Amino acid sequence: MTRFFRKIRIERLAFVGLFTQREPNFDVVTTPGYDPDDSDEPKKGMEGLRRVFWPSKYGELSPELVTLMSMTTGSAMLGAMYGASVNARIAFLRFIETNDATKFANHLEAKRMLQHNVTISLGKGAWKWGFRIGMFSTIFLTTSTAVAAWRGENGIIEYVIAGITAGGAFKMNMGLKGFIAGSLVGAFVGSLTGLFFDSIFWVTGTSMKSLQETQKKIYELREEAIQKKRDEQVSKEYAKLQHEIMEDPLATNPETQKEDNK
Repeated sequence: MTRFFRKIRIERLAFVGLFTQREPNFDVVTTPGYDPDDSDEPKKGMEGLRRVFWPSKYGELSPELVTLMSMTTGSAMLGAMYGASVNARIAFLRFIETNDATKFANHLEAKRMLQHNVTISLGKGAWKWGFRIGMFSTIFLTTSTAVAAWRGENGIIEYVIAGITAGGAFKMNMGLKGFIAGSLVGAFVGSLTGLFFDSIFWVTGTSMKSLQETQKKIYELREEAIQKKRDEQVSKEYAKLQHEIMEDPLATNPETQKEDNK
């Protein structure tokens, strides 16, 4: 009897609902060498942060990180240009007002002092506003990118949190009241920013991910163009050196030069 039941295949009892075989999950890739990190599925939590802020195994930067670096650098440059132009104009007008009746040895001395004052004010304004706007945009964009990577999607909440963080950080030196006021203003500005971007994406039919992908492609094309120019320059220098060696091979041999000198 026992020998009879041993010969019966268990799968044949499936018609009564017993010992049914588990169907394979075709959504799980079992190919050898497959890396789950290469999939396009959105990642959340620490995996999302690692995907955004850490280079991939091929050394490539994520589109979010490329966009973050480009926008923070551009914000700092715009702030520096704004501060330089404003301070230079103020320094120019102040010099004209304060030195209206000043006697100079000649007009060249007056121009030299004017240029000196304007240049000093230009540098101070560029550093002041470039640092402030660059730091604010860095905190704001880094926080919004980190929150979006943790959530695995884009929305308005990351802009609100980024506004609270950046506004509170910039008003922290004014105490608790300043921190709260800065956080409230930052939350309001962040919500307006989120609504603005969402409205633009809704009207144009695009998304933040497509914008980041485009920014990454531009970055890659720029790097490829720089690398191509560098390779062309190296090839030209190598061809020039090789041509010189072919024309005068004795010039590159130090032993031959020593014998000729003797």
